[in-house]
Amino acid sequence: MRTTMVVCVLLGLLCAPALADTIGHITVRAQNGEHWGEVEFPVTMPAHAQERVQWAMQQGQAIRCHNIPDMELGRIEQLSMELIGDPAVGVNFAVSAGASDTVFTITSATLVFAPLASSIGYASAAVTVTDLDLNGASLTGLLGGKAYQATFDGGTLFASLIDPVIAPVGGPMNSHDRLPVLPTLWQAMPASVSNMQGQFSFALSANDSASGTSYFEVIVPEPASLALLGLGALVLRRRR
Repeated sequence: MRTTMVVCVLLGLLCAPALADTIGHITVRAQNGEHWGEVEFPVTMPAHAQERVQWAMQQGQAIRCHNIPDMELGRIEQLSMELIGDPAVGVNFAVSAGASDTVFTITSATLVFAPLASSIGYASAAVTVTDLDLNGASLTGLLGGKAYQATFDGGTLFASLIDPVIAPVGGPMNSHDRLPVLPTLWQAMPASVSNMQGQFSFALSANDSASGTSYFEVIVPEPASLALLGLGALVLRRRR
């Protein structure tokens, strides 16, 4: 039986009355051709807007074929997630491909919160691809050609980020992306928002490695700022 070691830190509202924990899951799936395997990690979800949950694997592990346990499809070298009830979702990972090109799909837990109307948000992501076998390396996104997507309300697309990345022989290559592009800007959400999720999905060249990070945040702006969203940095507040 596989035992997964995790670290979960809950910050804020430490003196609040005890409530039944709501459990979400972060999943990592690997696929080589017709062979696939998946690992799922339970995560305690934030119970309040002020609560922050930080979760991390304590050690790496292999992803094995679901019906051929001796077949290793790839490895999770590092995996962590941040969930903020305010709300925000962040995912960080490092993986290595198996002996053939490997598809990885890394899906955060779905963060659920009280509906927010007239909200704004941003999403950002970055990946690094490293050639480990001296023949170059590549990462090709499988989410409409992109490697990361931020979604809300059960799958409505907010952002698709990260074009294909090609690493030179023996070296790494980095890529980063954001919506909106400028770091001082936020994007108006198209509807009331009550849940959010982040996901990476990409094909990684054989025997190579990739790491990445992402962050998706939604807030309600000060009313006076709503007409100025396209002009740059604003004084904004979180929902409290």
